[in-house]
Amino acid sequence: MKIAVIAGAGASYAVSSENYPTTRGFFERLPATIRDDRIFKMVCGFLERRTPDITIDIELVLWELRNISNFCNLASRPDDIINWLIFQKQLNSLSTRSNQNIGQLPGMLKQIAPEVERLRDGINENVFGLYGIQPEAKDLRRNWTRLFRLVSHSSPHRLEIFTTNYDQVIETALDLLPESFSDVELGWRGRVQRKIDPTVWGENTQPFSNAIKLTKLHGSVDWSKVEQEIHVGGDPGFKGEHSRHAIIYPGFKGEPAQPLFRTFHHYFERTLRACDALLIIGFAFRDESINQRIASSLDPSSRAVAIDPSPGLLFPGRERNFTHLQQGFAAKSLTDAFAKLKKQ
Repeated sequence: MKIAVIAGAGASYAVSSENYPTTRGFFERLPATIRDDRIFKMVCGFLERRTPDITIDIELVLWELRNISNFCNLASRPDDIINWLIFQKQLNSLSTRSNQNIGQLPGMLKQIAPEVERLRDGINENVFGLYGIQPEAKDLRRNWTRLFRLVSHSSPHRLEIFTTNYDQVIETALDLLPESFSDVELGWRGRVQRKIDPTVWGENTQPFSNAIKLTKLHGSVDWSKVEQEIHVGGDPGFKGEHSRHAIIYPGFKGEPAQPLFRTFHHYFERTLRACDALLIIGFAFRDESINQRIASSLDPSSRAVAIDPSPGLLFPGRERNFTHLQQGFAAKSLTDAFAKLKKQ
């Protein structure tokens, strides 16, 4: 049986709630220097007014900070129409009201832009500081190690694992497997300098060609960019600026712009078409790009099982052949899930 797995924050939370909090938990762990920041408070206030019953998490805050940053950047580019409208005071010619004073706006944006970037950097530094922690073997036995053993005992199952998590939980679990698990593909190439090989997920690569393959849809804390190459390993800490990292930061919505991440998402789509079953672990279906691919590409006859203790999980696209096990990611839920996935 060909099984695709999509793992979200809840999958790592089950390994260690202390080291791998969900996005809401991460919000609560932020230091006072960030929580007391005036821009941070302003964004939180905006989110609360827009949706009064919402539970604010860090992804929502980072998304709005990105919107502010994008606006400031557009306004500072001399070749952009936003800059032309503001700095050349052309907005007055568009407005039906005369004598509107926008003269102070350019100076305000110049002041705000670096403050927003410092705030984003501070939050992302906490992302790397927290999710860069390596899990212990004892914490993996009841979840990921158990999953891999269930696959091995039910040969000839093949497994394609996709995760939106940045941590190194799954890689560590795979590294701890016995040598009999020789067919593991992480896409790493090279001995002295390990790099990601994009052809592992290329258009000519068929899913389920290995016993286990891991695809990190949003990147990893230990990936860094060197020109057009993605290097693996080294210090998982924050390198001081976004451009140094090969990662889709929290709060991302929509289609990825970077070629490697587009390749990952296209491969995910092909895998959904080819799989017999989909196992969802701790993934809350908050990423619309992934949701759309599941809804459009997963065969209606394929069985889908979600392991997640949260109530009211909404599976995108359909309800047929979908089972929600309202349990944590552990031995019992995995046994129950495999029983559902194999059921004809």
